[in-house]
Amino acid sequence: MPPASHAIPPQRLAGLRYARAAGVAVGLFLIAWSPFNVLRWQDGGQEALLNFQFLFFIAYGVLLALPWSRIHTERTFRLAFGILIVFSAAFAFVMVIDLMFQAVLASNTESKPAPPAFQGMLLFGALLQLPTVLFSRRPQLLG
Repeated sequence: MPPASHAIPPQRLAGLRYARAAGVAVGLFLIAWSPFNVLRWQDGGQEALLNFQFLFFIAYGVLLALPWSRIHTERTFRLAFGILIVFSAAFAFVMVIDLMFQAVLASNTESKPAPPAFQGMLLFGALLQLPTVLFSRRPQLLG
């Protein structure tokens, strides 16, 4: 069980809450964006990749939006956090594959690919959740 948070400065706890809210927003966005992502690449082929991305984004979005503070048992938290770590690493690879797919499609149409700002923001917001979830569970590690 997490220790009393009275020893942790309130600014740090507020920062964790804001970061966690951003993670929930990214998770919900991934869930809502996954069907549109499939439509975006519909003419580019690679149906297996699109189906994988569709399911992966929904699963990862659910993981990001989980109410992590309501997981009470340590064993359940460790298992779910381990799954979050694996999915976060896989998400980074999926974003890189998405960028490579964009570059291939752009070269086929002799145009320039869009800058990867969108994928970068998603990746930053999603990967921010690993330390946020951990420090929310164990705020004494911040000190």
